[in-house]
Amino acid sequence: MGHLLVSSVSKDWAIVQITNAGVIKTLADKISAESVGSIALNVRQADATALTTHGSIAGTLSGAPVLMQVPSSNIFEEVGQFHCETLHNELEMGDCGAFVIDQDTKELYGYVIAGSRQGHFTTAFIMMASDTMREVQREHGWLLFPRQRSNGE
Repeated sequence: MGHLLVSSVSKDWAIVQITNAGVIKTLADKISAESVGSIALNVRQADATALTTHGSIAGTLSGAPVLMQVPSSNIFEEVGQFHCETLHNELEMGDCGAFVIDQDTKELYGYVIAGSRQGHFTTAFIMMASDTMREVQREHGWLLFPRQRSNGE
C-alpha cells in the first residue's frame, strides 16, 4: 500500500506515502479539492459531515471541546465531538482518520480518532486539523493543505 514517512503519537496522525494505484484512486474519488475548503481554526457548534470511505455521514459538531489522552501518549489533547444518529448512517470500525467538515462552508475541522456508541447515537472524537497542520509544518516544514491558514490568518 505504501510506507510511513512520519507520525505523531500524541495527535494520532501519520503521513503515509501511498504507492498502490487502487488506494490512490479510491481516496481521490472520495476526498477531492472540491469536497474540503479551508481549515477551521476553532471548534464550534455546526452541522458537519464525516467523509468516510463508505460515504458521507451527517451529524453535528459540538461547540465544546474535551480533553482526551490517546493510547500510547502521556499528554492530553483538546478534541472536538462529532455526534450522529445511527439509524440512518453510522461510523464504522476503520473510520479513524475520516475528515470532518462543515456542511455549509466545507471548512475542515479535523479527523476522527475514536468513537463511542450509545443507543441510536454515536459520538466521534476528532483531532483538530489546525493543530495537526501547525505541528507538521513546524516540525517537518511541510504544508499539507493547499489553502491552509497560518499564523492565525
